[in-house]
Amino acid sequence: MIFKKIVINEKQYTEEHLEEIKNVLNKICAKHKSPMGDFDISVKEENKKPLRRKNDYLLRDALTALAVCHNVTPVKDGNETTL
Repeated sequence: MIFKKIVINEKQYTEEHLEEIKNVLNKICAKHKSPMGDFDISVKEENKKPLRRKNDYLLRDALTALAVCHNVTPVKDGNETTL
């Protein structure tokens, strides 16, 4: 898979933003060891306001989902291998 572009909350990240993406991932992963680090499940439902998540957390969770769910399976057709 070749990264081209991802859009999170109207912010577009392209190949030119790879350094920024790395910095965001390093910052958020150091702060929270699991996805949804900004989501507090201890808050009771009746007191809960709609959560507007920050782009950094959304970016980390979206890239985690891509990494976990993406699968490239090579296919062999005779002597030719394709991905």
